Amino acid sequence: MNDTEMSITIKQNSKISVTFFAMALLSLQPTFDVKNSYKISLVIMGVSNRTFVVGYYDDSGATGSVRQLTFDLYSNYISQSLPAGTYTCAVYWKSTFDAAGINSLSVAHAPTWNYTRSLLIQEMV
Repeated sequence: MNDTEMSITIKQNSKISVTFFAMALLSLQPTFDVKNSYKISLVIMGVSNRTFVVGYYDDSGATGSVRQLTFDLYSNYISQSLPAGTYTCAVYWKSTFDAAGINSLSVAHAPTWNYTRSLLIQEMV
């Protein structure tokens, strides 16, 4: 996810707490007819990650109308105790189902929709 990455330098045996939150807009085109889903991963590079899914399912068929849904995204990950050093934390996302039409999940509509995203990283001693 562009511009959703930062680094932190920690002391020996500290843990890293990473929190991601955002308002997301899921846009489904008139031809949408089944399912749309995305995996979003909160990653501490070289350590581990926390992954969750954002999805929408509707088996009523194409409606001929655009649908827009909002989601409050939130994930928190706390690492195990780590060696001293600098760690990069980032958010990644990937579409996991190719639904008909041009459908999208967006978390950066500012300033039009004022949907913003935040990444908070803290050292836990």
